[in-house]
Amino acid sequence: MPFISGNAEKPLDFDAVIAAIGRLHPGTQVTVPDYYASRISRATEHALKQGNSGPNPALECLKRVGVERGLQRQIDVPIRHDVSLTGRVYSLGCLFTGTGFSNDDVGPLVDLLAKAGFLVEVDTNE
Repeated sequence: MPFISGNAEKPLDFDAVIAAIGRLHPGTQVTVPDYYASRISRATEHALKQGNSGPNPALECLKRVGVERGLQRQIDVPIRHDVSLTGRVYSLGCLFTGTGFSNDDVGPLVDLLAKAGFLVEVDTNE
């Protein structure tokens, strides 16, 4: 799957990065304000519905990764009328996925992420 990923050497103000993305791509929305809290809540609810109230290694792993990664926001970024990216942004990284985008489509976003301090990798499958 095509992607844009970025890693930062030091913590960044990811809410400021999201705001800048929104200025570049109007219509950008935070769809999940706390990605790991949401995933943990859904996984816990699912386990309880399945009757699993005891130890759950998968859920414990998810909690551990959530603590390690910290707060992440999930966002949708409209690139053009028929292409949008879904991504997660946090203080030390970002990952966006989508289909049907070219290097030209995402060039301004890649430049913004690089200027913000992310070391960016792009794979559009071109």
